[in-house]
Amino acid sequence: MTRYEPRYPKTGKDVNVGPSERLLSVLLGGYMAARGVRKGRLGGLATALAGGYLVYRGSTGHCNLYEKIGVSTARRAIEIDESVIINRPVHELYSYWRDLGNIPEFMRHIEEVRVIDDKRSHWVASTPGGIKVEWDAEITGERENEYIAWKSLPFSDIESEGMVEFSTAPGHRGTELRVHMIYNLPGNGAAAPVQRLLAAISFRQIREELRRFKQIMETGEVPTTEGQARGRAIGE
Repeated sequence: MTRYEPRYPKTGKDVNVGPSERLLSVLLGGYMAARGVRKGRLGGLATALAGGYLVYRGSTGHCNLYEKIGVSTARRAIEIDESVIINRPVHELYSYWRDLGNIPEFMRHIEEVRVIDDKRSHWVASTPGGIKVEWDAEITGERENEYIAWKSLPFSDIESEGMVEFSTAPGHRGTELRVHMIYNLPGNGAAAPVQRLLAAISFRQIREELRRFKQIMETGEVPTTEGQARGRAIGE
């Protein structure tokens, strides 16, 4: 199964207020509503109503004014699930993927992965316009020959997380590899290169990259841009 769609909070797809702003709205709205009730009279009623709207705005994540002027401070995410069956044993696929420096061989949008230590790595991606986007990531969990999970570190250009799972395919037909990736879509203040990179990522691209990984592991050849393959022994 493949999924490629923005994820929204459970309040619905009209969410256009970011998390910090929602919290502030609830706190300020609650204070204003309580103060208005205590004050009473017409002025107090107006204050209470304004506070009630702020509480509504924070709890639902929807702002009518933002909707009218086309503004959104909410953060969505691109979520991708993809799987492929590869005619190689689990341990080979796990070992190749665990060496993070191999990832640019089959992921076209990743230009370089530089390993810092056993857990941390530095990633460089290229946008369609040729501008580089960089971030640091760390492995947040792993079990040999079963899964590897990772997440970007704070203050990176991009927020992402993912997991790759390895399991014996039905009928022992090799290994089923499943990739789950999430890229956060920043608000309106995000740097343009990050937005261009995220806009270029699609399930079709991830599917193609997994096809490249499958070919590398099954044949030892890396497919080129023109669709040809160049020889390369795995582990070179």
